Amino acid sequence: MIFLLMAIDGLSPPIGLASVTAHANGTQLVMEGRYQAGLATPILVWPRTLEPWVNPCKGATDLCCLKTVATKYRNDALSSVQGPACLKSLPPNLVSGSRPNVLSTTESFHTVVPLATPWVAVLFVHASPFFVLDSYQAFQSEAGGSVETSLVIAHNPCYSVVVPGTLASVCMQCNNPLPSNARYVWTQTWYTDYVCEWQCEPDYVRNDNACESAARRIPLMGVIGGACAAVVVILIIIYCSLRRAYVPPPDAHHDVEVPKLRSDMIQFKDGNPLIPLRIKRS
Repeated sequence: MIFLLMAIDGLSPPIGLASVTAHANGTQLVMEGRYQAGLATPILVWPRTLEPWVNPCKGATDLCCLKTVATKYRNDALSSVQGPACLKSLPPNLVSGSRPNVLSTTESFHTVVPLATPWVAVLFVHASPFFVLDSYQAFQSEAGGSVETSLVIAHNPCYSVVVPGTLASVCMQCNNPLPSNARYVWTQTWYTDYVCEWQCEPDYVRNDNACESAARRIPLMGVIGGACAAVVVILIIIYCSLRRAYVPPPDAHHDVEVPKLRSDMIQFKDGNPLIPLRIKRS
């Protein structure tokens, strides 16, 4: 079973935007990006205005959030399939069809966009279990045609965990610190705030926000319980010893056994020796 979990664990590569490079070419930006999608579907998103990127799918539980994405931001392929109802599935390629002249592979994209483009974002939609991650890259044009980039790749690194009750593994991105001798475990809402639950490794027990060695930490209640058990055992031993050494006194009202009289003896029943006796000689 351990080997199986390790094999599954290896099937959950990181998810996120790895890098974006851009350089000015007159009035345009020549842009190239690299990403890791794992088992998720990437959606390349572009701005319609100069407003900053805000993820409409943060904490989403289904594809309905993509209606806001298609309305507020630009992805031509998404807009062509998104109607008033929520999508039940996604088209196979939402990167190269996001806008004209976008070339893509499974891990990269290349395009030319207007110089005033303020950012580019990628949504990663994971189907089972469902969650949506986002990564984005901001740009700022400067005098002289140069471009200042401000790479924003949040929630790294990621930690691969197995989803209980399934054969799926997910690379969770956790921003909360992990104590020593602990590991992150599957957290249903990790992608909403990037706070992941954790548990101590075997042979360690949790004490507040730390993991302590179980061999060194003996619970107080265990000590008290052990002491009480020892006292009870000692009392039982003493009681049994005293009972074996005790010999009960004879009962005062018990009839004393009268020894049998010899046949050649004379007994005066009334205790009066003056009664005449006759002895016959033979």
